[in-house]
Amino acid sequence: IRDGAFGKPMAEAYEMGLRKPVLRRQRQQMLPHRLIARLRVAAEGMAVSGPVGDLRTYLAHDIDFHTTLLTASGNALLASFAPFVVEALRGRTDHDLMPPVPEQQAIDWHVEVAAAVSEGRPVLAEEAMRRIVTEAQRAMDEIGDVDAG
Repeated sequence: IRDGAFGKPMAEAYEMGLRKPVLRRQRQQMLPHRLIARLRVAAEGMAVSGPVGDLRTYLAHDIDFHTTLLTASGNALLASFAPFVVEALRGRTDHDLMPPVPEQQAIDWHVEVAAAVSEGRPVLAEEAMRRIVTEAQRAMDEIGDVDAG
């Protein structure tokens, strides 16, 4: 978990092509309504539980958000990363690597991804997802720097 172990695999998974299959699938056809609804509910749950510091509820929604997005990619290899992403997210919470109240900007980006996917705006979804992954990597690198010092 430490020294960026969370952020790098997650960032690489998304960069390896998660966003591209989702974008391609969105262009070809709308994602199934159940996946869009699940993504929106997860993001909305993060928006409610995060600001009040309910990290366990936030974590459950965060896990659902990312596993739904991985599943929505339509790529079996990327979907197979879901258990690793789940463990990385759990690890951040279980090892007190999350701030007591998640950053509002990160919450907003999750909501933005869900809305963009729902509205069929793949470029916006990709941009917001990239910000999420980049911020997660930065936060984990920062923790690694503190632990090393």
